[in-house]
Amino acid sequence: MMDKDNEIGDILLVRGIITLAQLDDAVQIQRAGGKPIADVLLERGYVSRNELNQHISDLMKENLLSLLQPLFALKLVVSDFYYMCAEKFPGAAEFWIQMGNDEVRHYLYIGQIIEALYERPQLFAQAQPCAPQVVSRLISSVQNAHFRVKNEHLSAADALGFAHDFETGMLESGLFDLPATRDEEARKLIDILRDETQFHRQRIIDAATKNPER
Repeated sequence: MMDKDNEIGDILLVRGIITLAQLDDAVQIQRAGGKPIADVLLERGYVSRNELNQHISDLMKENLLSLLQPLFALKLVVSDFYYMCAEKFPGAAEFWIQMGNDEVRHYLYIGQIIEALYERPQLFAQAQPCAPQVVSRLISSVQNAHFRVKNEHLSAADALGFAHDFETGMLESGLFDLPATRDEEARKLIDILRDETQFHRQRIIDAATKNPER
């Protein structure tokens, strides 16, 4: 049985929409015939189409929130790193402060996307899944870099290298492909997040190339 199928059956059971006996019956039929368990539950009359659609929507929203919400923490720790670099390397303070300000703005954008998900969940669908552990690893790497740059005798070039890794990690992990949405406002914000992260990475490359000790 597919993981999503398992989740749908489990959530209907937990919420009291179906009984354990009904779920066991549907699972047996599903295993024998290969149909999605949602279809089996409908055919057996254990759940209505409206109930099923509502709970599938709820499940999708919960899954997306479990991935979007940790991005708050990620964006904040990245902004903290950039602000710390502005203090550590005052000759390039303007560069680092602008990067930090962008990350705070991105944090607010993610909040707006989450608001849209709550208000208009029917316009969202989960695209390529990204495990929450990916975000956790990114956060840990940023925190480690923050400690090292602040407390060790690392150069501005080292800080730029860390920053390049952060921005590349956010792009390559697919964080900005998580929500597939028909919501125009959310889609625009997601595109801005991706485009500005690509711009950040290029700014870092340009800074490192022009002045390695920046």
